[in-house]
Amino acid sequence: EESEEEENPIPTANQQDTIHPDNSQCCIICVGSTGTGKSSTVGKYTGVQTRAGSGTERVTKNCEIHHSLTDDQEPVWVDTVGWDDADCEDDQTFKDILMFINKYDITKVLVILS
Repeated sequence: EESEEEENPIPTANQQDTIHPDNSQCCIICVGSTGTGKSSTVGKYTGVQTRAGSGTERVTKNCEIHHSLTDDQEPVWVDTVGWDDADCEDDQTFKDILMFINKYDITKVLVILS
């Protein structure tokens, strides 16, 4: 009598979702002070050419959404304007980020990187 089942080396749909979940409807929001590498981080993980500064000068003037160039199941990245910026007060920066999130109906936040 053979009571043991053979193991199936091909993952089922549920196992495949666990191995490589579809996060395309999710996002990662990158926040932090001006000049700390938010845009560079977004560029590194998405493959998108982003504008990035080399110091405390503001480069990102508006929040932006970036999609991965290599995997459309990856979450989108939101690059935000930096805190502690000489050109803009933090309370206005925070309001701008919230308005951007609302405008693009961003509801599935996977991670907030700071």
